[in-house]
Order: sequence, then structure tokens, then C-alpha cells
Amino acid sequence: MPYESSLVRANVPIFGLTYGKNFQEYEVEYGEGREPSDWINIATSTIPQTKKVTPADMDDSTDLTIQGNLTTWDTGLKNYLYLPSHPKDHPINLKGAYTIRLVVTGKDGSTVEDRVTVDVANVIPNAWGGSVKSKDGRVVLTVTEQAIMDSFRLILIEANNDQVDSPSERQVIGNIYEVREPDEQFTKEALLQIAYHKDEISIANQNQLGIYGFNSKTKEWEYIDSKRDENENTVIAKVRKLHSHSLCIDDE
Repeated sequence: MPYESSLVRANVPIFGLTYGKNFQEYEVEYGEGREPSDWINIATSTIPQTKKVTPADMDDSTDLTIQGNLTTWDTGLKNYLYLPSHPKDHPINLKGAYTIRLVVTGKDGSTVEDRVTVDVANVIPNAWGGSVKSKDGRVVLTVTEQAIMDSFRLILIEANNDQVDSPSERQVIGNIYEVREPDEQFTKEALLQIAYHKDEISIANQNQLGIYGFNSKTKEWEYIDSKRDENENTVIAKVRKLHSHSLCIDDE
């Protein structure tokens, strides 16, 4: 199983141990959110898995797609074409928090299970860049080509008002957005856009919108030099790093 709170994308290998004297079968499922009410089957098998897989067992070559010993979970990949497994019309495109459940059933009908919650993120290839959009569509981060520190990066931006307090004495417009991974550095400026609805701001303050980033070291909100695009109803900033922990739109 992936680590708790991992960022994942595309084909996610699922590793685990499933065996026992009365072993009958195992099933791997996933559901949306941290406490799913519905589950979708990924795989069912009557073949026990008894070997613990270690990093030494896997070839980390970029030419090899790693498959899990239990199954491989397809979360989709829409940022770019990855043939042959993810063509342009690939039907799967998950995003956000999902819980993976492994259920092992014995011959007597008894069951045991294990769960882990992960976050399905956007993948940005360094070769040609890409964009990250929040699930509600209001935040878009556009990264140009050759602007990240590795061949690929996973980035997730999601509305989350529970992690940090909003800036004091300021009117927050919309949600506070959690960014993963925080403190990501770019070699070129990336474009951060946060959309607003006109009914969320007063006429008197419509020219005083700005983007703020939360500094997890100082525990303070910092203003990011930004401007308003009245035609698109967005506030725009050029950034060289992602603030930890969150982003928000605020009245100055």
C-alpha cells in the first residue's frame, strides 16, 4: 500500500501481504474521500501474496513501469499523453483525497482489512510544463517548461479551511487553499491565478484584491505581489515558490 497522505498519479502500484492458514481471497478497493460510503473494486484474487517487497526488488529504471504485487490502481492522467496506457480519451481522471482498502477474506467468512488515504495530484513534466487546477476550478497554477527541479513533480491545490486560521482583520474571498508540496521552488516564474465571484466583493473594494501565502515558519500570511484581471474575474501573481501551507484571496 502507498504511504498515508502520499501524492500519487497515473498507475499506482499496490503492494502488500495477503496470506494465512485459512486464506480464501483478497480484494483491493478505493473510495472517494477519507471516509468513503461507496467502494469501487480494483482487483480480486485467490492467490496469496507472501513475499514482502522491498526497494531492492524493484528496478527504478525510467523505462520500466512498476506493477504492484496485489494490483495496480489507475487514477488517470490528463496533463499529457502517456501512451499506450493513457491516451487522450482515457476515461479515468481522479483528483483529490481517496482511500484504498485491502480486504482479506478467510475460508470461514471472516475478514480483516487495512486502509490508507492518499491524494491524487497533478503531474508536471519538466520538459514541457503544465497546469495544476483545484478541484473547484477556482485556482490554477501554470508552470512553464524547464521550470521545476526534477523530471516530474506532483502538485495538488485543494480547498481546505481547517488547517490554518484566516488572516486577521481581513475579508477572505472564497476558500483557503492547501498546497502540496509546500515550498516547491521554480527556476522560472509560474503563474498563479485565483478566481472570484463579483458578488463576493464590495464595489468599494473591488480594486483591492490580492493573493496571500501562508509562511509555515513564521506562521504569518504574506502578501504576494498580484493584480486583478477584471475581464476574467481573477487575481494573478507570478511566483517562484509555493507558499506553505495555503493560499487565499483577501481584501487588502
